[in-house]
Amino acid sequence: MKKWDGIFSDLGIRGDITLEQGIHYELDLGKTFRLLCDSLQLGEVYDEVQKLIVEYALFKLLQKNSLSDEDIKLLELYEEEVVINLSFGEILDRSYCNSSETYYEAFGYLLNDRVDKEGIKKRESIINSIDRLKGDKYYIKNEGTFFCLFKDIQKRYKIPFNKAADKLNEKKDIEDFGANTLLFMKKLSRLKDYNFSEDIINFESYTNALLTFTCCKTIEDNLPKLSSANEDLYLNILASLSLIEDVNLKLFLARSIIQRGTIIQEDTIPRRMREIPEILLCKLYSLSFLYPIVVEKYLEKLLLNKAKEINICKINANDVQIDTTEKFNNIKRLKEKMYIFELLRDRNIYDINKLINQFENIRINNLRLYKNIYTRISNIKTKTIKSGAIGEYFELFRNIVPAFNDKDLLKEGDFFREKEFWKEKDTLTEEAMGKMLELVSYTLSQEVKNNWRNVREKILN
Repeated sequence: MKKWDGIFSDLGIRGDITLEQGIHYELDLGKTFRLLCDSLQLGEVYDEVQKLIVEYALFKLLQKNSLSDEDIKLLELYEEEVVINLSFGEILDRSYCNSSETYYEAFGYLLNDRVDKEGIKKRESIINSIDRLKGDKYYIKNEGTFFCLFKDIQKRYKIPFNKAADKLNEKKDIEDFGANTLLFMKKLSRLKDYNFSEDIINFESYTNALLTFTCCKTIEDNLPKLSSANEDLYLNILASLSLIEDVNLKLFLARSIIQRGTIIQEDTIPRRMREIPEILLCKLYSLSFLYPIVVEKYLEKLLLNKAKEINICKINANDVQIDTTEKFNNIKRLKEKMYIFELLRDRNIYDINKLINQFENIRINNLRLYKNIYTRISNIKTKTIKSGAIGEYFELFRNIVPAFNDKDLLKEGDFFREKEFWKEKDTLTEEAMGKMLELVSYTLSQEVKNNWRNVREKILN
């Protein structure tokens, strides 16, 4: 964790967390983040953007501290150990079902709308689907499984979520995609005591439905101020947002790009961004990919400090033989994980009713526009994911992080030798930090731009 301290300092990230009646935070992501927002015409909504980043970082921290197969074995072995007034055994019971039938009774029953003999058959069919998802594992994870189950059942009934762009039937398929999306979210909204954040993310990652419908609706609502002069540029930029995992952030950016004129109005975007669109992608990806990583690490540091304050790693059970340092360290590590996991497990980052209401109000009138955006998204996601560029991007960033604790390593690079990049001997300027993030994002941005589709037929005006 200490290797991240240098980048926290250079980015100017500061703040704290309080844990009275839930998690509450007061964070400032620093001047570099504010400059980045300003460059994307998001300065006026800076606080909202910052909140989206922090909430998503909290979700990523929850994911990081979810149970691995090895963790589950330790929870079973030391089930009497306690974290936040819950035993390891109780944490396991709250997070997993131990049979397909149990999962059906808790969650899967929502996918069965029959109460007759056909309902009995459908129950068996759904349980069989759960068995396939479960595989040879003993436990079934509660959160995140519902979408996988819904997708499996819809596929068997040949009800589509998406299809290859060249096989898209604009009218019929768009109606089917919309109905299926709404059905999924309404089913999800009926789940009680359930964190559906992972299901929403997995659904959107698989379908791109929320982004595609939102872009079409927002463009249609703003047609009077749009010009076809830069149509390929801004439709490709919008499609490039599909790689962003957080649904709230990507939809917010899409609406802002269209409504606030981040790239669609000639006088609001520097000429060099129009001529070199990778620069714009670099800024968008620095905001959406790199900042959540850094903020997640900062939040993890704060929560681990809270865990130390209350001595969360104290071993409670007397009836468990802990005869090696390795066993002790395993329990200590697991207690820290379960402390963070339990603090965050009920924190839904999505307002499902708000998403449903927004989606219900969307009517696609311009079918050619939908197909245009759908085709661009499909091309970008398929080729970029296949290339492995996203994983390489994250690895590159994590590999350079330690250099911020040893500024001599940074000064050896040509880019950071320039004196104006240094406020003091070992402190980078905010502008230099912004440039660094853009440089890290450049390779991914270039790969994405290479996967853009340019469509001859003009849609706008």
